[in-house]
Amino acid sequence: MAIKVKDSSKTLGSKFDTYIKSQYKFLSLIHAGAINGLLTVTKPTDSKHKHNFKHQPVLVDSGDLGYEQYYHLDITDNVVIPHPTMVYSNGSNTAGRMVYIDNTRIAHSPLRELNEASKRTQTMVKVLDTAKQLQEIRSGSSEFYSYMTTLTIPNCDKDELNQVVGSMSTRITAVIKALQDGYRNGNGLRLVDHNGRPVQILGAIVKIEITINQAKLKSCDPQGIFHPHIHIVLITSSELALGPSRRILFHYWSNKNSDMILSRKAFNFKKAYSKNQMDSDDTTSIVAEATKYATKPTMYKLLPTIKDSNNLTDDDQFKLEIFCEVFKTIKGRQLSRSYGLIRDSTGFVNFLKNGIMVKYRGNKPMHGKHERISIFDAFMFGNYCDNKQIHVPDIMTTRNELIPGGNFNQVALSDDELLYANKGLLSGATWELPDNIKWPSNNQKADEYKELLTRFGFVQPGLGNIIDQLQSWIQTIDQRKDKVLHTVLDASERSFQYNDLLHKREDVRRLVGILEDVCDQYGADATTLTTHDYSQIYRDVDLMQVMDAHHAKLHYDSYGKPDDVTFDEPDVERRLVSAYKKHDDVRFMSATSFLPREILIEYGVWLKHTPSEFIDNLASYTSHAPELEIDTVSKMDAKTAQKWINKAFNVSSASGPTIDFHTMFTSTKMNQVQVDNDADLDHLFDDGIGDDDDDDNTEINSLSDVFPDLKW
Repeated sequence: MAIKVKDSSKTLGSKFDTYIKSQYKFLSLIHAGAINGLLTVTKPTDSKHKHNFKHQPVLVDSGDLGYEQYYHLDITDNVVIPHPTMVYSNGSNTAGRMVYIDNTRIAHSPLRELNEASKRTQTMVKVLDTAKQLQEIRSGSSEFYSYMTTLTIPNCDKDELNQVVGSMSTRITAVIKALQDGYRNGNGLRLVDHNGRPVQILGAIVKIEITINQAKLKSCDPQGIFHPHIHIVLITSSELALGPSRRILFHYWSNKNSDMILSRKAFNFKKAYSKNQMDSDDTTSIVAEATKYATKPTMYKLLPTIKDSNNLTDDDQFKLEIFCEVFKTIKGRQLSRSYGLIRDSTGFVNFLKNGIMVKYRGNKPMHGKHERISIFDAFMFGNYCDNKQIHVPDIMTTRNELIPGGNFNQVALSDDELLYANKGLLSGATWELPDNIKWPSNNQKADEYKELLTRFGFVQPGLGNIIDQLQSWIQTIDQRKDKVLHTVLDASERSFQYNDLLHKREDVRRLVGILEDVCDQYGADATTLTTHDYSQIYRDVDLMQVMDAHHAKLHYDSYGKPDDVTFDEPDVERRLVSAYKKHDDVRFMSATSFLPREILIEYGVWLKHTPSEFIDNLASYTSHAPELEIDTVSKMDAKTAQKWINKAFNVSSASGPTIDFHTMFTSTKMNQVQVDNDADLDHLFDDGIGDDDDDDNTEINSLSDVFPDLKW
């Protein structure tokens, strides 16, 4: 769940600052929307778990918010830190993730997006790698090309967004069908090459998006405030002639929208390429970035923070209604979809990711009766055997204690904490494809999946093999350093990218050194790493910082020990107990309205030490940092793998379900056509001025604002 900086003009601190402030605004808007009846809450199905709300919402059978979602939001009343605090980062501070997130389960919240965006991007990179392999299996060539088009309609008014988005879906359905039929049947939409010959559309990603005009939002003008539009990434078998293809597509889209006046200037059709030479290849970067975010945090920057939901100004009321209209329109809708080669490749990646549910056989008493076993982590760690493009992940090697103004105190992680910070990368990273797996016969999908697994280079179990994989990453970085030196013309950008690669190389070398020390002690065949669980420490740090933000003042007994605390508002302590009790049933067991004395003692220690000293102090107690084992081998053994294969292909049709694009875009309660979670909506603002700042998506064909890491 990392956030990345790919622009030398930006800092990690400023990007995290945007996320945290956006989260604070998002939660206040959701809460205010429910209090004022603009958003509804689902009735509880179990009468035994009814809650007493501080602010009673409108309860319906199928609401905009879940019952427990709203309850947690209501009792904590947005008691979060309104600025970033601590993050793990790589050595160059161009990628990082928060050490702790008190996440919300509300869809499209900024911190939830932060939690999912990095994984979604990394997964899409693997989808593209798989697409090239699948294309080679089917046609003998892995080469394809990528293009981006933006289909627009005139802006719509307040209270019309839901209807307009539904209507747009019927029209994009026609475009998708025509693109499918054009090459296959010769009777649909046919895009052409430089010789005028039809070009095969191998696959595509379709994405409905909404921008909000900032000037109209600021002036509370409801006319034409929303601009819904559609982005399509096309994957083709050969190069398109841009001019003719642009005219053909615009003419077709205009005919489908004959009831509107469309501007040719608002129509964009270009070949996409990455401006960042650190990326592995253009096509992968295009599609990965195109699916990165479901919601951009810049959506919330001009919206108000609602502090008194019962006494809204006219300005706040209007902007709250705009927010709720967008939220209600997008909630439950699947507004991004892949098809063709991309859809088939996504299906394979999801096949690996979903794995199989089996009975839990571990020793954790609080674990559920079942667990999901898959080889997805091993898939993400390895690469296809003949793949020349190796994707190097970011290794977290430092902790940044961010302070106001974007500055930070950078602390190198200990070897122990470095393993903890990268446990998601190392856990289940190795797997060996079992011999004698039986696949179903006469099943094209099974044949393709079998071939894809055979082509993939899973890292074999053993720390020695993991080290070999890391060494291959170092070689890849060295190759990209040479590429940057010879291809990036701008001196400042060349320096930024080259230094980033230098730091990335050192980060990988740092992890290699730690693993080599373990191998020296336990042998190269060892598969388990031992570290400590720092999660409770960082929950405590988060609580200490929230107490700071609310101006906590300790009061002491006659023995000089803290026995009470007061805040700037009388209800803060109760809200803190409600927010943190769900994470710590031991210390907060009997707490209802007052913080446990142990927390007050910790806060006294916090006040007298630096954050790093406080963390080191807690890390010395096993109660705060229990031992944690990282098993680098996937749990998918031969027997489980066979069950997985059998269950996955126990279907009546090998071809799978068909896509109903109209249902996909209009129904808020649809069943997903296939299991993937990379489908949602970006929300951006435009300010009606017409600049190129990626904080506002002014021009309706300003694709660099939609995907700021790319050139179009």
